[in-house]
Amino acid sequence: MVEKRKGNQYPTQSHTIEYVKSKGQEAIDLYNSTGRTAQEWQELFLFDILAINDDELYVHTKFGYSVPRRNGKNEIEKRIEE
Repeated sequence: MVEKRKGNQYPTQSHTIEYVKSKGQEAIDLYNSTGRTAQEWQELFLFDILAINDDELYVHTKFGYSVPRRNGKNEIEKRIEE
């Protein structure tokens, strides 16, 4: 069986503040419990977005991203149609 090709899962540019903890795994587990499966790039992205410091406050108060075409965004469209 041939493995499905995937492009690079890491962004070409990324500027994040260093962090030690993240609530990313909780979000991924919650999403996966709905019967859907987060893609690898989405999981990596969530760890950065939901990074927290020692006081349990979010490290990033603002977060922006740009996702090229055909990278799993149709998941959102399918959900809205249902």
